[in-house]
Amino acid sequence: MKKILFLLIMAISPLFGTDDIPTPTPSLLTQTRTLSFSSGYIDKHNTNRSIGEFINESISVYSFLYEGIEHMLGLEVGPATFFYDITLNAQYIIGLIIPSFNGILSEQLHVPYHEFGHFSRCRAYGGNPEFEDKNSRKYNNFFSFFGNYFGTIFQKPSSGATSEIKAQVHQNTNFKNTDQTFLLNAAGLNNQTKLSENMIDHAYLNGIHPCTLGIYLKGKFNILSYIHVENLDSDTKRENERTTSGDISHILSFYQTSNRNIDVKDIKYAAYLSLWTSGSLYSYLWSVAKLQTDRSYKMRPFELFGIRMPDTSTYLMPQGICYKVSSGYRYDDTLTFPISFEFSAKGIQAYEGQIGVHKKFPQWNNSSIEANLLMSHEGEMGGKIYATYSPIDYLYIGAGMEIYNSKTLYGARNTPKDDHYAQEFWIQMGIRY
Repeated sequence: MKKILFLLIMAISPLFGTDDIPTPTPSLLTQTRTLSFSSGYIDKHNTNRSIGEFINESISVYSFLYEGIEHMLGLEVGPATFFYDITLNAQYIIGLIIPSFNGILSEQLHVPYHEFGHFSRCRAYGGNPEFEDKNSRKYNNFFSFFGNYFGTIFQKPSSGATSEIKAQVHQNTNFKNTDQTFLLNAAGLNNQTKLSENMIDHAYLNGIHPCTLGIYLKGKFNILSYIHVENLDSDTKRENERTTSGDISHILSFYQTSNRNIDVKDIKYAAYLSLWTSGSLYSYLWSVAKLQTDRSYKMRPFELFGIRMPDTSTYLMPQGICYKVSSGYRYDDTLTFPISFEFSAKGIQAYEGQIGVHKKFPQWNNSSIEANLLMSHEGEMGGKIYATYSPIDYLYIGAGMEIYNSKTLYGARNTPKDDHYAQEFWIQMGIRY
């Protein structure tokens, strides 16, 4: 309980000292959107990292269009821009009131990444998954699936827009153990959590448009939405009488048969806790308000004396319910040290930490280098290094390497191959705008 209170106090503390909230430096928040082609976008090299990066770039395109339409309409600060913001974001507000409501765009980004979570875990474990929609159309490639799904943006889910991995994937007998089956079932929900986490990591380094709040909340509410859709937000007796299945149902079944002593109330509690103890929720709300008087304002997580207010993410793992607390220290506008700590709050003991560094070089057109190191309580390690070089203002090239350790919590969710250690190398080229 003390940990929970500490997280909550840290998350809401900026609200009582808004004079300490840093306004993003304009020079560093220009040309922070990227549009790139990465070797990770090639089908056989798709990973959670590469597809997550693609989703992040798609979000940047959305915010760019959001601003572009505003400028095209000639809107200025005042009632007209306020009405414009409400009109474009009303669907997200409805989604908070009606958990099963499928909002335009947030649904088109979250669902493919959710399904790719299942797809990537199955492929990592040696399976041959396919995407399949409700019209029985099959896709072996993420981008063809994504393109088709995105094309249904103005259609209702009943028209066949909702897609899923083939059901038999969940029953693949080639998987080594029940932990892999669990990770396959939980991978979609974990990916949606990761989507929101990726957004905040990007915002911490570069800033992000306040209009992306709805997409962020979709990830935060994903577990609660599935509990609602699967009719698990009722009493225990009714829960035990259910005959239909879904991601949460499979997860609960594993926890119950594995004596983890975790029920649906524990999962709901974790989901709510991760929402209210995330400093970025309050940063977002502040930025939305600030946007009404400064249309160039970008959201960046609150910082106090250079320390980023913590964010909490909930991941469902075989060990139990895990919380990942992310923070960091900003030495100056070009040098930051992101850190995170993940632990199992209920179930089998497990914890690990990551520490990183990110350095920008303004004198070289904002070329950059970043690296991080991960270590678990059992001494298992992993890490990543990535660098970009900008020969001219708007163009950059990059290269990176990540080492995944499947015996860590992070590695189990993201490794591209069922090995103790798996490596990923990638190169990319893109523009900043």
